[in-house]
Amino acid sequence: MSFLNPLYNKGDQRTVLIMNSSMRVLQVWKEYYARHNPLVIAPGSLAAKRYALERACGKRALLEELVNMSQV
Repeated sequence: MSFLNPLYNKGDQRTVLIMNSSMRVLQVWKEYYARHNPLVIAPGSLAAKRYALERACGKRALLEELVNMSQV
């Protein structure tokens, strides 16, 4: 017994899907894709601001440590 899809059109097989590359569509897709992925941080979110602040503080601490090492 084989399944036969009544909606399948075997005629024109040259149809190509064209990507819509507008920023609005890409933004929606990115938000949809990243909604369950904790590794993706949305720009402008509190998590992104916290991450940037942590990096800045870490960079400053490393710079101060380098300066202290060069003075010794």
